[in-house]
Amino acid sequence: MATSIYGSSESVGLYGNTVNFGGTYFEWFIFQESATAPATPTGGSWNFATNVGTAPTGWSSTPPANPTNTVWASISLVNSRSSSTLTWTVPASWVRLGPTGPSGSAGPTGPTGATGAASTVAGPTGAVGPTGASITGPTGPTGAASSVAGPTGSVGPTGPTGPTGADSTVVGPTGPTGPTGSTGAASTVAGPTGPTGSVGATGPTGAASTVAGPTGPTGAVSTTPGPTGPTGAAGAGSGTVTSVGGTGTINGLSLSGTVTTSGNLTLGGTLDLSAPPAIGGTTAAAITGTTVTGTTKVVSPFFDAVNSAGGALRNASGTSQIQWGGGGGNNVSVDVSTNLNGTNAQIDISPTGTGHVHINPTGSGSVEIKPTSAGTINNMAIGGITPAAGAFTTLSASTAIGIASGGTGQTTAAAAITALTGTQTSGQYLRSNGTNSVLAAIQAGDVPTLNQNTTGTAAGLSATLAIASGGTGATTLAGANIPVTNVANTFTGTQTFSGTSSATAIVLNDAAEVATVSATAATGTINYDITTQSVLYYTSNASANWTVNFRASSGTSLNTLMSTGQSMTVAFLVTQGSTAYYNSAVQVDGTTSGVTTRWLGGAPTAGNASGIDCYRYLIIKTGSATFTVLASNTQFKA
Repeated sequence: MATSIYGSSESVGLYGNTVNFGGTYFEWFIFQESATAPATPTGGSWNFATNVGTAPTGWSSTPPANPTNTVWASISLVNSRSSSTLTWTVPASWVRLGPTGPSGSAGPTGPTGATGAASTVAGPTGAVGPTGASITGPTGPTGAASSVAGPTGSVGPTGPTGPTGADSTVVGPTGPTGPTGSTGAASTVAGPTGPTGSVGATGPTGAASTVAGPTGPTGAVSTTPGPTGPTGAAGAGSGTVTSVGGTGTINGLSLSGTVTTSGNLTLGGTLDLSAPPAIGGTTAAAITGTTVTGTTKVVSPFFDAVNSAGGALRNASGTSQIQWGGGGGNNVSVDVSTNLNGTNAQIDISPTGTGHVHINPTGSGSVEIKPTSAGTINNMAIGGITPAAGAFTTLSASTAIGIASGGTGQTTAAAAITALTGTQTSGQYLRSNGTNSVLAAIQAGDVPTLNQNTTGTAAGLSATLAIASGGTGATTLAGANIPVTNVANTFTGTQTFSGTSSATAIVLNDAAEVATVSATAATGTINYDITTQSVLYYTSNASANWTVNFRASSGTSLNTLMSTGQSMTVAFLVTQGSTAYYNSAVQVDGTTSGVTTRWLGGAPTAGNASGIDCYRYLIIKTGSATFTVLASNTQFKA
């Protein structure tokens, strides 16, 4: 008995050449009835504790008793020491139905039997047929646009407030006049004296007042004599004015001097408008700026240039920001960066007649037009007189662009090539005539001269093509050492098959190993040449304990044959008589030095009488002349 990888005992099975030892190794046949060949099965498992297998879906471990279709069989090698997924062979027919025999003569009609009760059990469901190939149909036409508007989506959350934009350097238009405010409280500060009104018509002479009225404020001295008023009635008072003096300063202007019988009062100083007086009203008007010259004038509501030099708005450093009317023409020049950031701002530039719009940045300046939604640009030349290269994420036209405008006039690649190459003629090719590319028949000069020997026919060369000229130097595949995969081949050198991380290097459905069967009795030192066989079978009874020595051959050491990290598996079958003997030592290349041997369950101390002892050895090269050998012994007997 042996222990399986599933943790339960198992019966000793057949021998198989594998890296696993002490387990059951046999071929498992499964069957399926089908009119056509089924697909190669996958899955399935064998429980070595119960010696019962679960066949892949749709398959059975026993053939059907009364088949009505072909019975197919598949085989897998089952190893109790391996948990790898079972690999099954391609199904082959096991039993085929023979031709239908001739119909026999009709027998006599038997009596009608009683009607049987209806079955209450549904028949078994048939096997699912293979899935048909998937074919994608052509895309249907686009459906008509819906005439019903979908529901309005809910309003999304308010986004964060954007940063405050830079202050505009251009004064916006004057807004409409607001409503008149309420009357303010009376000022407690006397306003400046208004201009002297014109003299009214002489009123009738009033009756002489008997009471002197209050003295009024002194009026500004007029520099122009007014008209002589009518002589008033003599007042009740009396006296003589001997002199008039003027003193005081207002807004930078001062009055000085004294007049007795005759003379002048002097008005001097400089008018100060830092706190402007009311001009033509009762509320002072703000005046901004530092200089008002003769080249500009304010004519409400306009700010005019008075000559062809035009006008300009300048910053605090005296640099012009906006200029207008230069040369007496209709023009405005903005000399600084301008930001128009108003909500829903719109800029209209609409020249009429022969007018046009120039955007000509200098230096490293550039022009960017970045609308948030698609728009239309009509009749615009990009690049001016000398077009400049531009980059477009998506450039499209509502109609095909003609060849004269740089397009092809077509909407498909094939039609475009046809349009560009001209009239199409079968058998002609696109070639250059030195001036243009045209369609023309191939010319002899278009074909290069072949310098190699081209003697022979279209079916083959008249001589063997040498390897140096790209041939094989042989007249047959065998002579050229080229194997043909559908015939038997013999390889005498080492063939290396390398798989990938997701694919095996080689898959064998059926493989045979070489076994040497010899009527020899095991005794002494036995040289096991691994390059000669994988299985060595001595059919005569062992006569003494023996040493097995593994080597590649009589002339090559195993150390030379194998590379570090490689392993080889061999078996040695020894026939035992009534007196049994055993393998007492293991050597590699004639020595036990550098050889570490480990036995399954411990090294043997005796053989098994009256049977065959099967010794299996897994030899692993771990370094130069250094080996680990994993050995086991299984008895086979009648």
